[in-house]
Amino acid sequence: MGCKVFGTFTESFDVEDVRAISQKLEDILGFDSDIDNIENKSNVDSEFEVYRNNYDEMEHILNELSLDLSKKAKADIVTAYIPQFGYLHAIERRDQNKNRNQDIYLALERVFQTSTTNYYKNDTMLEMDSKYGDLYSLIRDKEIEILYKLKSEIMPLLNKLLT
Repeated sequence: MGCKVFGTFTESFDVEDVRAISQKLEDILGFDSDIDNIENKSNVDSEFEVYRNNYDEMEHILNELSLDLSKKAKADIVTAYIPQFGYLHAIERRDQNKNRNQDIYLALERVFQTSTTNYYKNDTMLEMDSKYGDLYSLIRDKEIEILYKLKSEIMPLLNKLLT
């Protein structure tokens, strides 16, 4: 009985369509990876790969910028990327008024502050904003585009299977 039901079930749709859907999903989503991220295994979008590679390298780039400015300022300065704010230098408020290289601070424009930290932009941070953009948002926007394209490619196959 069970084999007959399975046979009838598999005869009711085109196995090649199911394989095509499965392959498209596997190529883009990569089921063996993190469920929250698109794998982009088949490089369906080169721009997406550039954004992801830049994001992966960003920690190293920001650390280098922090070290360079910290040496010049003779203070602990952290360079950070904050989605929607961009690239910023973060300086703890308690360290800022110590006898340091004050010329560095003249080139900084405060963007916002918390109870413990001031966040600044300078020409370098503006260049980073221009060069890399808001990577987190760019990546998420590309993921939505890729998923929408995937949906438009597999929906005709799904509709065919369901009719």
